[in-house]
Amino acid sequence: MYTENTSIGELLELPQVMALLEKAAPQMVSGPAKGYLTPLTLAQLKVAQPESAQLADAILALANGADVDLTPLDPSKKKPFLKGGSTVAQYDIDDVDGKMYMLNHAFSGCFILSFSKPIDEHIKGQVTYDGIPVKYILSTMSIAGGVQLMGVYVRDICTQYGTDYTFHFEGFTDTDGNVMDPQDYIISTVAKNLPDPAYATHEAIAQKAAEEGMVLLKNDNGLLPLVKDAKLAVIGEENFRDGAVGAGKINPRYHVRLGQALADSNFILTEDADTCLFVISRASGENFDNGTFQGEFYLTDAEEKQICEAKKKYAHIIAIINSGYPMDVRWTLDVAVEAVIWTGFSGMLGGKALVNILNGTTNPSGKLPDSWSLDYFDIPSAHNFYVAPSAEESVGADDDIWIDTVYEEDIYVGYRYFETFKKDVAYAFGHGLSYTNFAIQSLCTGQDLSHISISATVTNTGKVSGKEVVEIYATIPDGKLEQPALRLVAFAKTSLLAAGASEILTLDVPVENLASYDEERHAFITEAGEYHFYCGDDIHALTEVASITATETQTIKIVGDYMKPPVDFTRLSKKDENTYPSGKKSGIIADVHELQHKTIRANIPDTEAIDDSFIDDWSVEELARFSVCASSGWGMQDVGVAGRIYQLEGRDIPYFAVADGNNGVNINKPNIGMPTSNLVCASWNPDLAYQVGRVIAEEARENNVQMILAPAMNLHRNPLCGRHPEYFSEDPLLGGIMAGNQCKGLEENGVSASIKHVCCNNAESSRKRNHSIVSQRALRELYLRTFEVAFDIHIPDSIMTGYNACNGVFTAEDEEMIQGIFRNEFGFNGYVMTDWNSYDTADVAKAIAAGNCWMTPGTTDDTYVSPIIEGIKNGTISENRLRQNIKYMYRVIRKRTQA
Repeated sequence: MYTENTSIGELLELPQVMALLEKAAPQMVSGPAKGYLTPLTLAQLKVAQPESAQLADAILALANGADVDLTPLDPSKKKPFLKGGSTVAQYDIDDVDGKMYMLNHAFSGCFILSFSKPIDEHIKGQVTYDGIPVKYILSTMSIAGGVQLMGVYVRDICTQYGTDYTFHFEGFTDTDGNVMDPQDYIISTVAKNLPDPAYATHEAIAQKAAEEGMVLLKNDNGLLPLVKDAKLAVIGEENFRDGAVGAGKINPRYHVRLGQALADSNFILTEDADTCLFVISRASGENFDNGTFQGEFYLTDAEEKQICEAKKKYAHIIAIINSGYPMDVRWTLDVAVEAVIWTGFSGMLGGKALVNILNGTTNPSGKLPDSWSLDYFDIPSAHNFYVAPSAEESVGADDDIWIDTVYEEDIYVGYRYFETFKKDVAYAFGHGLSYTNFAIQSLCTGQDLSHISISATVTNTGKVSGKEVVEIYATIPDGKLEQPALRLVAFAKTSLLAAGASEILTLDVPVENLASYDEERHAFITEAGEYHFYCGDDIHALTEVASITATETQTIKIVGDYMKPPVDFTRLSKKDENTYPSGKKSGIIADVHELQHKTIRANIPDTEAIDDSFIDDWSVEELARFSVCASSGWGMQDVGVAGRIYQLEGRDIPYFAVADGNNGVNINKPNIGMPTSNLVCASWNPDLAYQVGRVIAEEARENNVQMILAPAMNLHRNPLCGRHPEYFSEDPLLGGIMAGNQCKGLEENGVSASIKHVCCNNAESSRKRNHSIVSQRALRELYLRTFEVAFDIHIPDSIMTGYNACNGVFTAEDEEMIQGIFRNEFGFNGYVMTDWNSYDTADVAKAIAAGNCWMTPGTTDDTYVSPIIEGIKNGTISENRLRQNIKYMYRVIRKRTQA
């Protein structure tokens, strides 16, 4: 006799039950749902899916031999209904965009629901709240396995904590022609969370990172700081964002967004004020790039109208740019806009940090880590970065579209372009104002390029305490190699200086920071000629501090002739105006479904011998199984880690979990919420980056997470990259130093880091099929250099390869990159992992053969194990390489779990 406590798996062995489910609920006997439902009992199924109660009763009756009328269970006759019935569902009003924004930007501000059956998207239903129609979208998500999701736009309705909101649904018709019965659905906002004193020191670092990272871009007439009881009108604060979406998402214990911070402040909020706080906000994150259409890079018509009205109404306007990436800010150059602050995505305490800057509690000290152009098409990479014509036509990460991205701008990225070609910008790299003034007196010691040291005495000549950043740039002589006008070669930040106080900073300039890559000699060199060094607090406020003549060309380092571009292309040169990027070789390749311009890479042996007794007796099958992640733990029933090491039977493998976490521990349990990486970078404070890493590590350990998949540190080649806020800077030295220190903070406090995404993963549009074609010089001086700089500070336990291909090879399969550059040249001795589902395009066996140690997210079956075993058998993979891969990985696991 079967009961409600019988497992579904046992019942599936009965032919009559299987026949019923194949007709009434095929998803239960095939596909991802089967693995989830099989262990459940019928009683548990009713709890997990109340709408399945009738089906569960029918299964039980059939199993026990009863006659059952199956007509009511015929799927084609059933009316659709909202899953969950009228169950109260939770909505987080502090999560401005929501988790599903990364799947479809139209889901921003939506509550996500689903129907029991596919709905005909051509027949309009209606959603109302208090009788007023509410906007919604229906979208079938290929990236989510073809699931149809409904997004109801509730952000402007569900605005109060801990409140129930009842929405009414009617008129939705399924694809069988059945019309739903009218249904009410209650959405309840989450209760307001309060600070936990146990985490006060951690959250103080989050607030400090936000305050030091925010950049005061403009402050005409000394408008800021405001007096603490100033009257203030506020426009747009309700959409103030504190984090990115996707892998960079934070899940903080509580939020203090701008609206709350203003309400808690001494400011008097009133529309009758003469001073207006005008907030422009933009979302950004994984899976989609941003666009050049209105509402992303450019302003919407509504925003333009609001600005015009604000100029007429208010005597003083303070612009707040709450964007994860540089966007159109030409409107802020108007004299009517007296002050401008870039907040970026400033973490869980971003609102409080901004209020502290507005009222002068904190003196801003951030500097831009990127150039902010006047127009998107002023950027030389603009024509070689795929941008969809509209938001509706945006290309997502998993779309089967193949894109070539040719880096025609070559070495001229960011300020290297704007300064060399004398192109005006809205706000320059390294720019940032203070409420006080500083004087910098500098002196250079050393007479040759191998011993350059600059001593800078910084004096606070103003009336309030503050911090200052000293930036050192060099002009490198044109010789055989063309050079940009300026290159950042060192920087440092003072401590908090009281009015009248001074501090002496010593800035060393390693010769490596002056070297350039010679593609013919496969070497970094310094050419003969005059090297000029400049010191200042802004790329447009520099004073020459030294001029040193090198009498001959020096070879600094000889490296491998690796990662050659597979095709020729025109490279931007200041000597020839006809070389300006055209984009003719970039973009979607029509009717193509595989990588073009494939290249064969050289076989690079390991430099380290296999001497790990722990794995000496492992079989090939065990090595292959260990090479594959034991699947992700992203489900809401789980802690939410990204993946786990497979625990081989009989091998005493410790538990080892990895989680996303550029700015927190990206799991289901609330924890710390740091500002995004580009805002941390804007602090220009390496010690602060270390402290950010330390705090994340301490919270990861508390949550039994052994590795954080961060820092993400691809170069800011183009501002529209969806992951711009997760990455650090357009400059490899600045980005590398800041990321290296965050990595050091993680690992010196007990948690492994995985620096990503190696390399040139500089776009999200069809990222698994996006082919970066770039010169060896640009690779070596920019895109690989940022990783090399980080490794000079701290070598991580892991690196993650990108989804993309680079110069004819998917990075996950690139032996020249993994073995030749990272292991042999950069000294990397940790383990290499793929990005999640990279094997959708990259070949598993080729990736293992190249030295990629861990395939993610994997499965618990042999789907991705079998290709590795077959690769050993057919010679694609050498057993020596497979064993070496596992040695690297197992060594990290032992180190982190035995500490």
